[in-house]
Amino acid sequence: MTSTSTEPKPCAPVAFDDLEMAYSHVEMGADEARAYLDRRTGRIYCVSPDVPAGDAPEDLGEPGFYTAIPGKFKLDLGRAVIDDFVE
Repeated sequence: MTSTSTEPKPCAPVAFDDLEMAYSHVEMGADEARAYLDRRTGRIYCVSPDVPAGDAPEDLGEPGFYTAIPGKFKLDLGRAVIDDFVE
């Protein structure tokens, strides 16, 4: 019997500086700026109209292998942070 767990698969190690750079790319770029983490290798790919895809794989963005790096508004921290502060 095989297990169909909904837990995310483990990810390869990622350097904090690389993750911070990807976050900044998404935040500073226009709506088209995206960054993806390859969960198998820990490599981050940044793409936007201003930055050529370069050596980005063709299946970039496929949910099973890649995780999109969110911008600050997609983290949805606003209300929780305000509630914690008020309490």
